[in-house]
Amino acid sequence: MKIKSQLLTIGILFFSISYSQEKFSTYEKSFGVKKTYKIEIDNKENNKFLLYIDAMSLDRVHESGGILIDQYQHQVFIETIEKAKIKYEEWITTAKENNVKNLNNLSSINNFKKN
Repeated sequence: MKIKSQLLTIGILFFSISYSQEKFSTYEKSFGVKKTYKIEIDNKENNKFLLYIDAMSLDRVHESGGILIDQYQHQVFIETIEKAKIKYEEWITTAKENNVKNLNNLSSINNFKKN
């Protein structure tokens, strides 16, 4: 029994060391209550990595949420964020042209339909 316990401890230690995340960056949520979220990276070996991006929770049950992006999804993620930024800037320009004063329009995530 003692050997099983020692092997389990070594296994957990090895797993936690080999898959440890390290701080990569942070970003700040600029609407509502300002909060800084962490971005951590894991396994930067052989061009393989995982990014752990903390984010605001989409429900009231969980305090926080997040997404996990691997090296294969990374470029698509960056391109999607860039497209979203361009669309946001277009909406801001249109709102200013139409003298929109309140840009805060809350939407429930439940209103979106899955394709």
